[in-house]
Order: sequence, then structure tokens, then C-alpha cells
Amino acid sequence: MRVSPHIRALAVLSLCLPGRLLGQAPVISSAAPNPIPAGTFTITIQGSGFLKGASVFDGGVQLTTLTVNATSIRAKGYQVPAASATLCVKNPGTACSNSLVVPVTAAPLRPRPRRDFEARRRSIAAGSLGKASSYAAFASFC
Repeated sequence: MRVSPHIRALAVLSLCLPGRLLGQAPVISSAAPNPIPAGTFTITIQGSGFLKGASVFDGGVQLTTLTVNATSIRAKGYQVPAASATLCVKNPGTACSNSLVVPVTAAPLRPRPRRDFEARRRSIAAGSLGKASSYAAFASFC
């Protein structure tokens, strides 16, 4: 039996590049939310060519994949405060997709609880507390 050179070349390619013949790298078109927050986040990336087992990478760090279908992938990760994040998607056996640079917002500051010193002062001045406790309350107020 004689094997044609084309089939022989295809066999060599399939041994050298496993998975590459199955499909091309995926393509990213958008991401939401955009911008992403610093800290823990969940992101949905839209595009095409996503396969089962695809992974999302943020600057080379693999995120936890939540769901994958042919046109979207959801992942969860942690973003340190930075100006931007560079995202890509990689199918099993393929190279990373095109990169998408997404801005990062600073984590929101939590408001500090507000103490109502004026109400406490009025309460002490009105004598609503006993004499001994008025002094104790005034001492803790200062």
C-alpha cells in the first residue's frame, strides 16, 4: 500500500501539533463588566469559538471558569488594583485568543459609621442619665 505525501504530512502535523487541527484559537469581542472592579469579580466574555474546557487568563493568571458555550464564557477571579487587566481565552490545545485590555476601577471605600456626638451631648445636658452616669458618659465622650 502506498501512502500519499499529503497524508504523510498531515499525520506528521497531527503528531507535532495536537489539538491545533481541531480548531482555531477563540476570538474575544467584548467583556462585561467593563471596567472590572479591583478585588473579587465575575466576568462574562463574549466572542466566538469557545470550546468545552476553555479557560480565561488575566495577565497570564488562569481564572476559575464558571460556564462556557460557543459564544460566551463566565469566569471568576481576583484583580489587584491596577490601571488595566489584559484578558485572553484559551481553548484546550490552542493558543490564546486575541487580548482584550479592560480598565480596572478602585475598590469602593466603605463609609465609616457616623457617631452622633451631638445627640449624646444633648442627652447628658438634659440630665436623662443619672448624675454618676452623666460623668461617666462625659468622660467617655472626651
